[in-house]
Amino acid sequence: MVHSDLTARLEERRSELPTVLLRVAEYLDQNRFDVLSRSALALGEATGTSDATVIRAAKALGYEGLAALRRELAEEMAARSPARDLGASITAAQTDMALAIRQSIEAGRSHLEHMLGADVLEGIRLLAENLHQAERIVFFAIGPTRHLVRYAEAQLRRRGRKVHRLSHTGSMLADDLAGLAEGDAILALSYGQPYHEIDVTLSEAARRNIPVFLLTDRAQSPISARVRHTVTVPRRADQGVALHIGTIALLDSLVTALSLLDKDQAVEHLKNVERLRRALAQHTDRSND
Repeated sequence: MVHSDLTARLEERRSELPTVLLRVAEYLDQNRFDVLSRSALALGEATGTSDATVIRAAKALGYEGLAALRRELAEEMAARSPARDLGASITAAQTDMALAIRQSIEAGRSHLEHMLGADVLEGIRLLAENLHQAERIVFFAIGPTRHLVRYAEAQLRRRGRKVHRLSHTGSMLADDLAGLAEGDAILALSYGQPYHEIDVTLSEAARRNIPVFLLTDRAQSPISARVRHTVTVPRRADQGVALHIGTIALLDSLVTALSLLDKDQAVEHLKNVERLRRALAQHTDRSND
């Protein structure tokens, strides 16, 4: 686990905290993404207490309140270095490959459990219903997430959806943005500190009245106020390295939901793909004769 000021504050005050506040404080330290992404009420339910108790626990740790704790965690997350995090993970595992594998899988399971939360499931439903109304679904994804989006694009295209991707950086993004059209809806994947490209994309979308929906690992992302709806997705394990299992699960569930919203089109297009595959297989067989 990556130690921070939160961990230090907890250890300094452990012997002074009442039993209930100590239990809540330990939960906050061990479930940092939940602290960033869930409401005080949801955190209270998770700890078997109340939103007021969660806020009291944050104050007992020396923070002005839950918002101050969240700001600190968000700043720590934004300042992380992938290389440093990987090094810390390797050191923590002490070169024990079995332990490293287990930690990665356990972190992935934790992320999937988060995705099953009622607030996340409702967020995915809202995403699906809004994107279903669009004439074309446009993904914004740069960096590693663009590879995940390619998979979702292929699945949606096979089910008859029109899709487009904004994935270039720098001045090359201009051509992508120029291709936006009326009837588009943008699903933006923006983790960590927002890039300049997402800022320009949001400005262009606003200028053209194109709705934008956001996937992020920051519950208090500085760009959330500029989009129609935000869904928080866990991305980092406690060991610090980035894991994408939450994003993959969300994209898979989104493809499924969109297919259900237009079952006839999805089935018809998949049948057409199968027909073309058979035709291509027959052509290949004849060529080999």
